[in-house]
Amino acid sequence: MLGQPTFSISGTVNLEGNPLSGVTITLGAITEATDLLGNYTVTGLTDGEYTIVPTKIDYTFSPITATVTVNSSNIVSIDFNAVANPLPGLRASNLIAPLYAELWAPVWDGAV
Repeated sequence: MLGQPTFSISGTVNLEGNPLSGVTITLGAITEATDLLGNYTVTGLTDGEYTIVPTKIDYTFSPITATVTVNSSNIVSIDFNAVANPLPGLRASNLIAPLYAELWAPVWDGAV
């Protein structure tokens, strides 16, 4: 008896038109890393919907995620563009919490 056929999702991550290696590509519990040419391939996937998330410290990505549907074929050219954060160690989560606190903080008019 043959097992269920499997497929792959692949793409490239670039930084200002140049390949970016060492980017973690996550699809649920599966992780892969981009190679020296910025390429990644995630294999062993069955039919279904997958959300691809690229991450690397000190970089943000566009798009932030990509959702694709594997339907009995390999998916290619799911590419991402990276932008180096202007301040090393800066992550989006570091920016969101203070902004949220500022927007929702009660306004005190000095009255007691």
